[in-house]
Amino acid sequence: MGNGRRNLQRGIYGIDYVKNLPKEELSSEEITSIKHMREEEKLARDVYLKLYEYWKLPAFANIAKSEQRHMDMVKALIEKYELQDPVKDDVKGKFSDPKMQELYDKLIKDGKKSLNDALKVGCLIEDLDIYDLNESLRKVDNQDIKFVYNNLKRGSYNHLNRFYSVLKRYGGSYTPMYISQEEFNKIVTSKTMRGMGRRRGSRF
Repeated sequence: MGNGRRNLQRGIYGIDYVKNLPKEELSSEEITSIKHMREEEKLARDVYLKLYEYWKLPAFANIAKSEQRHMDMVKALIEKYELQDPVKDDVKGKFSDPKMQELYDKLIKDGKKSLNDALKVGCLIEDLDIYDLNESLRKVDNQDIKFVYNNLKRGSYNHLNRFYSVLKRYGGSYTPMYISQEEFNKIVTSKTMRGMGRRRGSRF
């Protein structure tokens, strides 16, 4: 990552921006949500890194780097509000939440069946991530949390768009399991959006 892009990530649209937004009281739902999103972004990163090792498809490595930035954004919230970080040692493929561990193991098993199955795993992770972010955005009201979640959501839109595009190229298909078919169709037919900051005229 170049210095300009690194500064952008930390600056006006990144971690430093999040830390400089007003610190507001957290609800129990917001605390639970932040911790969950921290591990869910780790799940995405770890699965994509493992699938890249297995299939050597650049899309997995590239999107894993984006998921690391997502993890860092959520970590900024954890540090700002002095919450206990569920990602303690950041060991790849290891999770505090037993359900997250079970999901990781299943996704890796499914993703090793074929390249198309691996790409479907990518679609499913982003499908789930968008659904969880949609649900969380209905419940949170802190400005900094909403900012982070909206950035994560834009990133997940891009990732789903990318995985589905590659999957189609290999003759595969994917039906959403969590978000609506209408939202899915809108995502996979949209132009790529910037994950950090706001694009003028963006609906998302």
